[in-house]
Amino acid sequence: MKFLLVKWGCACSFLLIFTFPVCLPADELPLLLKEDFTRGFARWETTDDNAWRVREFGEKKNRVFELFEASNYKPPYRSPVNIALLKYNTVGDFVLTAKARTTTKSYGHRDMCLFFGYQDPAHFYYVHLGQKMDDHANQIFIVNEAPRTKISQKTTSGTPWKEDTWHQIKLVREVKSGLIEVYFDDMENPAMLAHDKIFEWGRIGLGSFDDTGMWDDVELRGIKVKPRGEDTTADPKTLKYEKWTPDFQIYNAIALSFDEKGRAYVTAARRRVAQDLAIREEWMVHDLQLRSVDDKRAFYHRELDPKNGTSQANKRNVVDYNKDGSNDWRDLMVLSDTIYRV
Repeated sequence: MKFLLVKWGCACSFLLIFTFPVCLPADELPLLLKEDFTRGFARWETTDDNAWRVREFGEKKNRVFELFEASNYKPPYRSPVNIALLKYNTVGDFVLTAKARTTTKSYGHRDMCLFFGYQDPAHFYYVHLGQKMDDHANQIFIVNEAPRTKISQKTTSGTPWKEDTWHQIKLVREVKSGLIEVYFDDMENPAMLAHDKIFEWGRIGLGSFDDTGMWDDVELRGIKVKPRGEDTTADPKTLKYEKWTPDFQIYNAIALSFDEKGRAYVTAARRRVAQDLAIREEWMVHDLQLRSVDDKRAFYHRELDPKNGTSQANKRNVVDYNKDGSNDWRDLMVLSDTIYRV
């Protein structure tokens, strides 16, 4: 591993910048993505958004990425129709792991698919995890301006999908050797193996040939690469700026988020100055440890307990806005912030 030593500011401040070689062991590749779909599927580009959704699933209400119907998409060559591609990372070497669950009834070609080396609809690889192996199922395929062609050197008699079960999947790609390995539940011994060097870079994706299923806990480690022939340097003379916000002003905007369809939501603080809380020294460390809304609610209920409603500490932290004679967490419920969909 190479590294550079960079100095800035005062003489005693240094920053180590690591530069990775092209080929690293799988467990040392930089982490590019951890996706649990709590933000929807804004990071993913699908062949048909109407066929995909993020939904709460199971007793723990875990959010999963579900392909629930066939996509309205016709590829240029015989190949899968249900594809969700990661928007932001083009990679060479990579390791992709994910949990998958089929929701299709048992039959020979029941499948889920992984996509990689995706350059456009006519140039990509994919893994077909089919229930029963033949020349068109349970293989590693290439689409190269022609209908999909199997390139597997090793596969199994079929992928052992179980009903109502999450399965662990891993896909490994090493560009220099052309290696492609696919693991299913057993993370030590590959279920499929191939070697091919035609596509040395591309996007990764999830989906199915023509079935339905769910995905969760996606992790991508890999080497980011610039697509060959792509010039990402913008010419300032040709840049165009387009306003996409609404005509009205949103005052005191404090948060911005996007849903799975790319719509923006902005939170405007109506409580600013009037009813916001200062994170004082005694609260700072505790506040930084909070990880959920429930954690924060419990924290305020504890720190601003009505039992201490007449204490100087409570009076210092919150005003008695509801006029009940007690300075406590219930006073935080008088004013509300506003969320705008823009």
